[in-house]
Amino acid sequence: MIDNATDQTAAGPPPGPKDRRRRVLTWVVVGVVAVAGVAGIVAVNERNERNDRVQAERDALESSAWENRLAMDEVIVESATLAGISSELLAEREAPLSCRRNDGRDGVSYFLHSVEDGPVADPTATLDTVEQLWRDKGYTITRGTAGGAEALAATTPDGATLQMFAGPGGTGIIGETGCALIDGGPDS
Repeated sequence: MIDNATDQTAAGPPPGPKDRRRRVLTWVVVGVVAVAGVAGIVAVNERNERNDRVQAERDALESSAWENRLAMDEVIVESATLAGISSELLAEREAPLSCRRNDGRDGVSYFLHSVEDGPVADPTATLDTVEQLWRDKGYTITRGTAGGAEALAATTPDGATLQMFAGPGGTGIIGETGCALIDGGPDS
């Protein structure tokens, strides 16, 4: 009998109502935390899936690098015509270029066809005229000089770049498309 008494004392008294409430409350809190955690994970997964769908829709609407090249070649012809210089597009490398997009993904770009002509009578006025055209198209513009020529540079909203030079050595326009996800060129 002494052993039984020792066993009861070592095990402690039977749990009272407070101890049972604590255990129940602990399990309720654990359950609530577990449900909230699962709900949070589900919400994050749903948000990520929604963001992936939106990105895929944007990607599907994006023009190919080749389509961008054709559109920007038209801008070069329009700019050259407005500037009063030859609008004959010179052959450029047809191979696509690798590039890194602002979103970190790899992409494709192309050099634009260029135009070249002799010097213009008033380089400043010529560049002013083309600058206004490019501003009207929503391009970001910078002005400067390069190798004794006045220079005009533009960046389009989709990342294409254009440069126009006018000086004693001649006048020309060059550029490159923005970095697109899809090549779309004739050889792709």
